[in-house]
Amino acid sequence: MSESGWSGFQDEQDIITRGQTLKVVRLGLPTRGITKAVLFTFYICLSFYIRLLPASQNKLPLLVDHFVPSDSIVRTVWGNTDVTLFIFAGAAAEFALNKEVDWLYFTGRLPADPIGRLFSTVNYAQRIIFNQYEKSIQAIHNINSIHNTVEVNRGRKIPGEAYLDVLYMLIHYSISAFELLERKLNPDEKDEMVRTFSRIGIEMNLDNIPSTYTDWLTSYRTHIDQNLVYSKYTEDLFHQYRKHLGWLKYFLLLEIQRMTVSPQVNRLLHLGKARIAKPLLIPYRWIRKFGWHRWLILLMIPARFKKQFREMDEVNRLIEKGQRAKEGSQATNGK
Repeated sequence: MSESGWSGFQDEQDIITRGQTLKVVRLGLPTRGITKAVLFTFYICLSFYIRLLPASQNKLPLLVDHFVPSDSIVRTVWGNTDVTLFIFAGAAAEFALNKEVDWLYFTGRLPADPIGRLFSTVNYAQRIIFNQYEKSIQAIHNINSIHNTVEVNRGRKIPGEAYLDVLYMLIHYSISAFELLERKLNPDEKDEMVRTFSRIGIEMNLDNIPSTYTDWLTSYRTHIDQNLVYSKYTEDLFHQYRKHLGWLKYFLLLEIQRMTVSPQVNRLLHLGKARIAKPLLIPYRWIRKFGWHRWLILLMIPARFKKQFREMDEVNRLIEKGQRAKEGSQATNGK
């Protein structure tokens, strides 16, 4: 085909649908004849069809690059190593108060190795957030499969509220950890955070998940009022945290929790105010600019998990480097 036989639509075409961008890649349409009319009509119809899909049915893996768009604030948050660790440090407090935490005691894995479970959970979360669409969906379905196996072995169903509680925790601590170490998120970024995790919830067959930060915040406050309680599992989990971390690292865990948990969680655990961490945040934020904070984190990580930390950090640094390169390219093109 001669070069003059093709024109137009040579670049990626973006179709915006309910908070996500779908890319139709490099359509070459002939300039003459009936073929152009047929293909162009198909393209327009496909565009409108995707726009009309409900969010819960908006699953077109052949057209979607990643489950979470590359410019999403969720990637920025979860591509940051110490922010990710702060997320799970805070979540460790709230999780211990959950009424359904006995489900993780059924397998015995959480109390036996709480730090190991942390790293495996981080790994799963990042597989969902940073993978291509199909692989992200597969990771979510793998989680569903694991939970189904536990349900069969125990002869009971995991309550839907338990899944929602974990989903809400990830939203809350993603926001609070990032704002503690980086900056305040704007309303659109908070909405994006909620939308992303609501899509994960939809894939896990959860219903009535808020899609805006305002609605989520109202629902979250109700959840923590109704579903959190100090129990024997709470006491045992904190005993395990101290046993596996040692007194110094355990003290730092409590300091992070004091700065990231909600007032209700703080009250139930009698955490109180941070004792020394807040004044140290200013110099810590400064050394983060040079990457020196990684050495401090390594000192705080138990020896047998240093390799896992380095692997996670290496992945995050590659993600961060790619993000900066993309932002630089967009800034250059915008000039």
